[in-house]
Amino acid sequence: QVAADHIGPEIHEILQRAEDFRDRRAERTVFDSTGWAVEDDIALRLAVRLAEEHDLGLAVTLERLPEDPYDPYATA
Repeated sequence: QVAADHIGPEIHEILQRAEDFRDRRAERTVFDSTGWAVEDDIALRLAVRLAEEHDLGLAVTLERLPEDPYDPYATA
């Protein structure tokens, strides 16, 4: 656990005010990307839509899904 006084700015703050954080570039950074699954779903849908609009990437069909989608080690 990290003490509150050691937690830096949120990524949106850095993106909005990059010039305010230039002096921190040499510091060690730990990025916590945990969040809500709905955020991941929205980001994925946006990435797919933009890829389709710009004719980027390759669409593939998943041929095999695990029996239990919540167990990443399951094999069917």
